Amino acid sequence: MSKKLKIYLIILFGIFIFPVLILTYSLNKDQEGMKEENPINSSLDTIQVPAQNSRILVVAPHNDDEAIAASQFITRSIMNGCTVKIIMVTNGDDFKRAFSSIWKLFRKPSFLDYIHFGYKRQNETIDAMESIGVKRSNIYFLGYPDGGIARLWWKNFYSVYTSQLTKASKSPYNDSYTKNVSYTGNNLAKDMQKIIGDFKPDYIVYPHPDDNHPDHKAVNFFVQYALAESGFKPTKELLYLVHRKEFPFPREYKPELYLAPPHSLMNKGTKWYSFSISEKEELQKLEVLQKYKSQYKYLEYLFKAVIRKNELFGIDPDLKLKKNMLKNDDGILPTNGNMLISDPVNDYISHFLSKKADIIGVYGEISANNNLNMFLETKGNIENKPTYHLYMVIFKGSAVSHIDVAVNNGSVVSNCLEGTAIKGVECSVKGHFIHLIIPNEIYTGYTSMLCSGKASMGRITVDITALKLIQP
Repeated sequence: MSKKLKIYLIILFGIFIFPVLILTYSLNKDQEGMKEENPINSSLDTIQVPAQNSRILVVAPHNDDEAIAASQFITRSIMNGCTVKIIMVTNGDDFKRAFSSIWKLFRKPSFLDYIHFGYKRQNETIDAMESIGVKRSNIYFLGYPDGGIARLWWKNFYSVYTSQLTKASKSPYNDSYTKNVSYTGNNLAKDMQKIIGDFKPDYIVYPHPDDNHPDHKAVNFFVQYALAESGFKPTKELLYLVHRKEFPFPREYKPELYLAPPHSLMNKGTKWYSFSISEKEELQKLEVLQKYKSQYKYLEYLFKAVIRKNELFGIDPDLKLKKNMLKNDDGILPTNGNMLISDPVNDYISHFLSKKADIIGVYGEISANNNLNMFLETKGNIENKPTYHLYMVIFKGSAVSHIDVAVNNGSVVSNCLEGTAIKGVECSVKGHFIHLIIPNEIYTGYTSMLCSGKASMGRITVDITALKLIQP
């Protein structure tokens, strides 16, 4: 073997093989942790079937999420006399592998082909949900862009987004809840608010904010936003997981086991609950999932892995800002008593770009100066290259303010309030903490507040925390 060939093979190994081995090792370690430390069903409190005449709203990012997470909760609720409605945020038209398995085209697919695929996925949802008692009139297809919901939250809340796949900047579907709706985050939030306001659900079932899929995480953000802006508070908000690298464990057909919370999400604020189902109901759930024929070839492993003795839901607690009447801004420190968000480590696909920049905590407390003191905590000491963001949405009655405070190289590089710079934000860095002081006039009089942390390297996101609702 020539010297040049040896060098080439070493480079090939470094670029392609080594990262795969590292990823495989990481996943195996995650699953080992699950096996050793995750609780079994007996350690979880249970959720009962909602009372007769309860109104239940299930929000799904893609066609099949509603069944993966909650088909038997839906079934049993309807049998008990409840009304169940489904919001389908996208039509799942961006799943290229599933598309290719159905239509063997001898040409490059057009945007119309993908829209046709979206209609097919709608029909699968209708077939599956009607089989367990959900009326067609109770299924709302919003028609927003598959793979683009995170962009609607972070980049295109007010500006129009164009789907990379369908090339549409408004819904191309003739049955969308709002006909020809432009792709903006504000429009998505308004559609959700309208449905929630008309239905007034007792239960809302929607994705957990630490789901790894960007669409799922963003749908959680939009539901929270819609609730906060409308001021509506359901009796219960149940959170579900679909995409998490160590969930479900094991990723095999094991109907004799229980679904358990991922190890990485234990003790992170969410209280987990089990909804028990019988062996007969396990088989019914599999039958429902098999109705999503376009997905079954590529997601059979997941469909079968969620057939367990229970469905799993989480509830996040209500949060309030602590007010310290004795300490000024320079005396406020991050503690367990003022922690708002506890974020799992290594939970974002690009965390390897800067492992130190991985956010592990967000803290908040009002000082005796009446300023809002916020802290971002990272896994390692604060680095100069990453940009760290504190993102807040502040509601004051009907008025809404979006604030994004960005910190780079130890200084505030931007702080926007609806696109306008705000004055008086102070920043200091110590070890693995960023301390931000938000002037009292920005938040005083708030009726609710949403808060999240983010770290990025250029245009690439290193980490995004959950979004949390804070009440006065």
